Amino acid sequence: MSNKSYALQDVQDCVIQALAKQAGCEARAIGPQHSLKHLGLSSIEATAFVGHIEESLDLMLDLTILYDHATVESLTRYLFDRLVAKTAATAVAVPAGLD
Repeated sequence: MSNKSYALQDVQDCVIQALAKQAGCEARAIGPQHSLKHLGLSSIEATAFVGHIEESLDLMLDLTILYDHATVESLTRYLFDRLVAKTAATAVAVPAGLD
């Protein structure tokens, strides 16, 4: 998925689906203002969650993002900004005429 462009809602949906899977709840029970801490993920579940996000969005992430971005909305915005920056960097790295 590295060359895919994402909408903010796509990223939020990815985050919510992955959280729901790890927390053992339905995705509709998790909203943008939901606190990641209150989901009660174990360290193993948190690691699996971050791994799923890395794979889904083709990003390298550190587990500390869960502490630095305490809500679904904050984490979504951070991930979206990373994707935008990655897309921009990739676009700049392609020599003219080769795209």
